[in-house]
Amino acid sequence: MKNRGHPLLTGEQPNPDRMTKTAVKQRRDHALTDLVTKLLSAIGESLGTLVNRNLQLSPGCEMQLAPAHVWSSSQETSMTAIRAALEGGPEDGHCILALETRDAITLAGCLMMTPEEVIKEQRIGGVLDKDQSEAINEVGNVVFSGTGPVLREVLGPEHGLQVKDHAAMPPREDPQGILGAGDIVVYDFAIKIGDYPEAKAFLIFDAECASHLNGGQGVAVAEIDATEEDEADIPQAPVRGKLATFITSPEAAEVVRRCGRRVGLEIEHHANTDIPNPAAHRDGIVLIEIPIGEDRRFVWANRLKTQTDSATVVLLVHEPSRSRVVKGFMTQADVIVAWPSTEKQLSEKVGALLGDVSDEDKPAD
Repeated sequence: MKNRGHPLLTGEQPNPDRMTKTAVKQRRDHALTDLVTKLLSAIGESLGTLVNRNLQLSPGCEMQLAPAHVWSSSQETSMTAIRAALEGGPEDGHCILALETRDAITLAGCLMMTPEEVIKEQRIGGVLDKDQSEAINEVGNVVFSGTGPVLREVLGPEHGLQVKDHAAMPPREDPQGILGAGDIVVYDFAIKIGDYPEAKAFLIFDAECASHLNGGQGVAVAEIDATEEDEADIPQAPVRGKLATFITSPEAAEVVRRCGRRVGLEIEHHANTDIPNPAAHRDGIVLIEIPIGEDRRFVWANRLKTQTDSATVVLLVHEPSRSRVVKGFMTQADVIVAWPSTEKQLSEKVGALLGDVSDEDKPAD
């Protein structure tokens, strides 16, 4: 992946001495954040009139800047994405409201005045039926119509958001490509509808749209090391096994996915809440990411090594201080990799566990 060279959201120029190898980056961009906060407030007022029950929207973390496929591959719940075109902005500029599908079912049911007990049953199913799928666009109309006054006040009278379509997004996938193929800016927030559990939701903008909303100052993804290859340049090695991954960050998920392509391992993702079961990983290779504050994952690795005689364990250790590296060695892990790591660095370590690919097995040029 090559450095895209966009100007920063704040209008600064990228500093080559501060390049980072991560694929996702958080930024403090106050003009854009202020506008999105106002949009979220307007959305809350519109949804409140729709659901006719207590509704809470709570702002989340700072914005994320990421390639669309990196962000989608990090999401572990089924979502429904409602896309709206930005009128008065760049051509094909869009904004997306992405909700957990259970909440999309609830909102569609509120619009159709579905009985509460039926909504509860449909939430368990977790799939929009035909009628709900038709209703969800109207939910989008309600949501985005309320943002018009905010956009017109800040950006000018010609601005607004007009619903185009919606799409289902299964965990870690965007099969219909509703997010687009480029870079996106993601703002997360929490939504709680009535007595239903609180869930995460997202406002998502394509890079050009975000730049326009930010006063035309541009938008940036995290700077990617220019020595990294485009995925198309990474040869697809013959598949030689599976790599079970217990990963928390989208950056690591992207690097590991590309590593799997190079070394010939099919990636088997596990959810953040999953704990490795030694019986399920006998004779397998397991990669465990260990962020700061997640030292219990060292215990997971040790359990895999002590309760099986054949599991191979790779640790991806954040901020690898002396004490954390010692903890890694104490688990008896086969490989310890410092994070952040480039794909090539990780591939060299993981590939060494598999041995060289024989000449006859190497992909043809």
